[in-house]
Amino acid sequence: MTRKTTDDRSGGRLWALLTLVTSVVAALVPLVHERRFYFFGDTQIGAFGQWYHLGQQLRAGHWPLFDPQVWAAGNFVAEGQWGLFSPLTALIGLLASATPNAVVFATLVKISLLVAGSLGTYALARSYRASPPAAFVAGVASALGGATLYLESPSWVTGQMTWALLPLFWWQLRRVAVPLPDRPERPGRPHGAVRWASPAAVLVLGWLIVSVGYVYGTLYIVLVGVATIIDCALARRWGGALRVVLVGVICGLLAVTVYLPGVLTAPVTTRLGFEIISDGRLQGTLSGVMTSMLPFTDRTQPTAYIAWFLPLLMWVRVDRLRPVLRDLVGLLLVLLVMLMWLLGPNQVGPIRWPMRVLPIVTLLVVLTVMIILSRAGASRPSVRRLVGALGVAFVAGYLTVSRSWDARSLIALGTALVLVGLAVTWTILRLRAPAGAEGAHRRTTAALAFVAVWGLVVLAVQLQAFPSPSSNDRHMPAAVSDYSRPASAAEGDTIVIGNIEKVLIADPAASRDFLMASSWYLSPHPVQSTYTTIGYETYTKRFCVLYSGNLCPRGLTALFETDPATGSVRADLLSVSSLQLLRKDFKATRLENPPAGWHVAYRSTYAVTWVRDRVLPPAGGVTWASDGVAVSQTSSDARSVTFTVDKVPSGGGRVVLSRLQWPGYTVSGASLVDPTDGYLVTVAVPAGSAGQQVTVSFSPPGWALELATLVAAAFLALAWIVVAALRRRRRSTRASGTGANDSPDEPASRSEDTGAPGNGSGPSDGSERSDREEQSATPAEPAESPQPSEPEPSVRAKL
Repeated sequence: MTRKTTDDRSGGRLWALLTLVTSVVAALVPLVHERRFYFFGDTQIGAFGQWYHLGQQLRAGHWPLFDPQVWAAGNFVAEGQWGLFSPLTALIGLLASATPNAVVFATLVKISLLVAGSLGTYALARSYRASPPAAFVAGVASALGGATLYLESPSWVTGQMTWALLPLFWWQLRRVAVPLPDRPERPGRPHGAVRWASPAAVLVLGWLIVSVGYVYGTLYIVLVGVATIIDCALARRWGGALRVVLVGVICGLLAVTVYLPGVLTAPVTTRLGFEIISDGRLQGTLSGVMTSMLPFTDRTQPTAYIAWFLPLLMWVRVDRLRPVLRDLVGLLLVLLVMLMWLLGPNQVGPIRWPMRVLPIVTLLVVLTVMIILSRAGASRPSVRRLVGALGVAFVAGYLTVSRSWDARSLIALGTALVLVGLAVTWTILRLRAPAGAEGAHRRTTAALAFVAVWGLVVLAVQLQAFPSPSSNDRHMPAAVSDYSRPASAAEGDTIVIGNIEKVLIADPAASRDFLMASSWYLSPHPVQSTYTTIGYETYTKRFCVLYSGNLCPRGLTALFETDPATGSVRADLLSVSSLQLLRKDFKATRLENPPAGWHVAYRSTYAVTWVRDRVLPPAGGVTWASDGVAVSQTSSDARSVTFTVDKVPSGGGRVVLSRLQWPGYTVSGASLVDPTDGYLVTVAVPAGSAGQQVTVSFSPPGWALELATLVAAAFLALAWIVVAALRRRRRSTRASGTGANDSPDEPASRSEDTGAPGNGSGPSDGSERSDREEQSATPAEPAESPQPSEPEPSVRAKL
């Protein structure tokens, strides 16, 4: 191994380490202003509660596909985003169920994801032959975008998981698709022998992305796969294209397992309809994209901000751009599609909120810009190029002020930050340094280091102006032990009634009596008012279920109405034993006079708790039988209930269970009929069935197929990994046997970097030759070496 190779690899590892350290520092900066910064929005009332419940169930030896006690939120496998097939989510859940502090745990998870995403972006940039300093800037800047900082990191954790894993997946996919030059320092192997990267890493990463259950991530995999196939086709790497297809097949089989239950369950959910809406909510705008280099654009959080250094594209040498763009066809295609998605309608069927893709757009933009600057940027940009970059930033600031005059001071501050950053970067590049390539390298490295540091300065200024995320803080407790206090007087299955969100946002003390959405999973009390992304349409409409799971005030009236089909009170059919009522939503006379058979068990400034005089069994069992029918329930668990028919009239009868009739229920010994009241599981008991057992059981619709695709995906992945390992071992044995006697016409090693962090070096910094002011300080960049095609069978045999 040559000294240059050693230095290149050491330098690459150093820049990878700097990326890690800098991304950790950047992730800690928001905590200076708001210690709960990463515990807002959906993380606070959704993700952490789900992690905790999943971890508890796994510790108890249960795989929680389904839970009838949380009703519309209990079809976990159809939800998808519970991550039931995700090793990563399972690990997070196990750790969450053991943590004493929800805020600290969520913060550690979020920072870990930010660091992983930054390192993945660094590695992906290196695979496109960006220099290590440029890859460092891309890695750090990918986590500093406004949407990444203010929307996704504090709240949308499934999106953040996808953002963190996607660049790592893409990097490994490129390694699988492109043959790697062998490492010459390995004994017994000829220099330049071609080998293929192991598929293990890309398959694991693909599995993790799909199994998170965030459908956007699966769509990203499709886009990245198509882009990589196009790159392979352009380079005539047909073997690599086939490998990408195989990765896609394995991920697709897993996607069937993860998403088909939700698709087959959709007919009864609130997500059944398909409509296209474009009302501007959480929707990107063309003006926002064009001014995305500005840290501020109005008086709200700078969610449209991407990176301050985008005007540096004015310093690109056009004469060196064509070969770079040829290498970036796939990347540019993905960026174009993502921009169209960002600017498109804010809902297309189940796909909504285009701003959710902005963190990925940010990653793609900074990646593209740094690759182009690294490989085609002027090493000593002229004054004209400086003026051009400053002009772009100034015009963007002017246009932004003109449409947001009330925020002119803030916008002017942001524009000044960009102008100063551009000027200092240019000044560093124009400093006197030793002549030749070494001097250009030093200037470029210093300039790129400044670009990254100035990004942290911009971050600090943004947080000074907007210290809190865009999402709301419902003031859920930090200490896990405090989650047992709300609804402490409740007994049996409990429903929360009232518009509690506004109260929790306005008054942190209200969290002593109320939790919200999935936070109830941390409570020892069985509260059904938890969050769901799908709902059960007839149940939701009947009881006025809000998105957070609690009922609106009129839901109280619906609970005590009589169901016409059974003559029973609906609260009895649901087997509800306690109600936690928001005091401000009801008159005092109503609160102090519960229905017969109920009593007031608790009163406070915020809440009143009603409890039955005789607490009912938990949901899931038999709650009603028609005249002449008598049954004895013998067993019940989350997915099944068994009862014995003691008596049945000659005309047969019906039995109602306190379960929502999701698709997937089957009955043995009787038959399933239309649900009572439009949502309750109802069984028709035939005449003459006295003494027989009836079992009602649930399995996700299409379960046999879904398990088959899961097994097939795992089998194909393991088989490929094992076969690849055996082939590498066989090649190593053959190579060590032949040693230096191998033919000298083995396939040549690629001169460019293979994409591994810290492996190889980026292209040398060239000089500007077409402009008198851009002095030639370094030799021209060497011509790009041709990409190797897939080895012929005869060559493989020799290897």
